[in-house]
Amino acid sequence: MKKLLSLLAATGLVASSSSFAVACKKDNLNESNNDVEKKDLETITNKDLGEITGVGDAPNLSDILYMLNSKNSDLKATDADVELDGTPTTTAAKIKAKSDSKKFSGSVDVKYTYKKVANTIKDLGTITNKDLGEITGVGDAPNLEDILSVLNSKNSDLKATNADVELDGTPTTAAAKIKAKSDSKKFSGSVDVKYTYKKVAQQSLNNIKVKELGDIIGTKDLDTFVTLAEIVTAINSKNSGYGLIDDDIEFVGIPTKKEANIKASHTSTKFTGTAKVTFNFRVSFNVSTLEDVINDKGLGSAARPNKLNVGFLMVPGYDQQSIMTGFQSFVVPLLEKAAMLGISITFDQIQTVSNIEFLDADGNKVSDTSGNTVINSIKLSAKAGKENSLDGVHIRGEGNIKLKKQKSASDLIKETNLGEIAPVDNSAYMIGKAILEAFLSKNNINDKNLKNQFGVTNVQKTSAVIKTVFNSDYSAGKNGVNVSFTIQEKESSDRVDWDLSKMSSKIEPSVTITSTNKGATLYKELFDSLTDTKNQFSEYWVGPYLDGFEDPMGDMYFIFDSQPEDEDNYIGAGTVSSSDFLRKFDTIFDINIDSASTKITLTVKSGKENFADGFLVKGTLTFKYTTK
Repeated sequence: MKKLLSLLAATGLVASSSSFAVACKKDNLNESNNDVEKKDLETITNKDLGEITGVGDAPNLSDILYMLNSKNSDLKATDADVELDGTPTTTAAKIKAKSDSKKFSGSVDVKYTYKKVANTIKDLGTITNKDLGEITGVGDAPNLEDILSVLNSKNSDLKATNADVELDGTPTTAAAKIKAKSDSKKFSGSVDVKYTYKKVAQQSLNNIKVKELGDIIGTKDLDTFVTLAEIVTAINSKNSGYGLIDDDIEFVGIPTKKEANIKASHTSTKFTGTAKVTFNFRVSFNVSTLEDVINDKGLGSAARPNKLNVGFLMVPGYDQQSIMTGFQSFVVPLLEKAAMLGISITFDQIQTVSNIEFLDADGNKVSDTSGNTVINSIKLSAKAGKENSLDGVHIRGEGNIKLKKQKSASDLIKETNLGEIAPVDNSAYMIGKAILEAFLSKNNINDKNLKNQFGVTNVQKTSAVIKTVFNSDYSAGKNGVNVSFTIQEKESSDRVDWDLSKMSSKIEPSVTITSTNKGATLYKELFDSLTDTKNQFSEYWVGPYLDGFEDPMGDMYFIFDSQPEDEDNYIGAGTVSSSDFLRKFDTIFDINIDSASTKITLTVKSGKENFADGFLVKGTLTFKYTTK
């Protein structure tokens, strides 16, 4: 059975690696902290850890725990309570509770993408700020955690934990020596620190002097919610010597980008009570992410709409205007998808807050704008003083994007009058398919790779526009190539019926959501689950349940452009715009959320069934939900 020829390459930004690091607890603010229950590691919410970096051939326990705690901010797992079960690989590992752990039980399988980096072990003796000022604690002298909380706040890039350092000798009320553990991959040597120690009784969090924490910048690129560790760092920064550590507190409910409720954890020996802190959370956007998209690496790999010319941004010419046209066509779709995750940046704003330099093959700046000098790459960097000029965003970093010049599509396109075309039916999809097939045939474009570099837009009764996809070998110009045709219309007979009621006949569907607040985030999470062709609904999408999804030509296809081609089942990528559907999500569905039973029911609204030409949605589906 032949596969469907895709009309357009989908452009999407996936946030699997930008999980919301939020503790979703329903504890009452006045709830007692006396009951100690072991947490089953299997119940951890976020098990896909994204990219992990380290200096070994595979990550060690410390590498994995850093990301695991970052993705699950209420976890606070350390090597005192958990250990590796077997040998970690570059893609997965198993973590289990130690037999004597008082905090955890069971085990959990985690997955990630591992990236080996150069060994950058830091000598503790080179720490800049060794005079820590006042340290408070409940003992007769500070313990390691008391000292590290202040040491890290005084040296913001240090991020030392008890997994890598330990006390060398017994600390006094005025000084201590900290040394790197023998197996540490992050630190070496030792450092003498001094301070003034003040013994205190357990403190109430409500007595934090400064609760307005100002700007908090996300420590992980594109994470859209504040983490517990970031709150702790901000509190210590604004309240010198406070000595708060991650293990002392936990979130109550879900933090927003402006405020969070916290309470003392049952394991804290220094703090009691609750507090509400306010801040302005800024999503960290590293411009190097754009370089990663071009190079198909890390988070950027998930954002690429195709694998054409990896390592280069294809541009129509080497003059600066052509380069910026190509750069804009690359960046704008990514920013549109980022907006769905709550990261609102326009292309004009990118230009305002970033330096964009044009470089030759030797890395020298090119001032010639005419194109007579070949521009080999563009260098992007955050402008000094502009890092926080965008609302809710922190711009940082730099990236280098190599350029390659496209060929002119006019070298291939000799015939724009396509004559008569005969689509299978009058649906927009089939008409577009017929136009593209006629265009490729008329211009003798037979190579499979080359065929996939063209798409159809702006379809009218007798005309359409042919454009090349992102990073194509060819440029069809800013406006594309106009083609003409006559169409042999047929009565539509192959409508695709998407019946929600048939999707869950053998299973109780489940979905993980950030919160029950109705809005773009919830709708995106529900849509992604509904249209996932690989997991709980795979039988529906690849089986004989989607009425009408096989056309008379023998081609099988999914519905949405976010559903990629499935070569194993000979099913082509979908074509209906997922972003358009998401914008209309709450106008198509009645969305009933029952918090008592933790269920969400979607019902297609009467009169909203025909969501796109040739496609109909109907029925009802109920999810069992859990929150992150």
